[in-house]
Amino acid sequence: MRLRRGLTLYQVFERSREVAARRRKTAYCIQPSRLSEIESKGVTPTIYKLYSISVIYRCPLSKLLELYGVG
Repeated sequence: MRLRRGLTLYQVFERSREVAARRRKTAYCIQPSRLSEIESKGVTPTIYKLYSISVIYRCPLSKLLELYGVG
């Protein structure tokens, strides 16, 4: 999804910082290393990070949850 949108790990990080600032909770912020682990090692993200990803990728949160067998 990230690559299809032409985003780098760092761009997602920067945008997630904006989401975290709007929500006033640092848990929404996704470090580049964590995103890499989510993508390549199958690490399950927190609900906060999934929310950020849904906002950044313009993808319904429900669709992302389905990827993890929730929903």
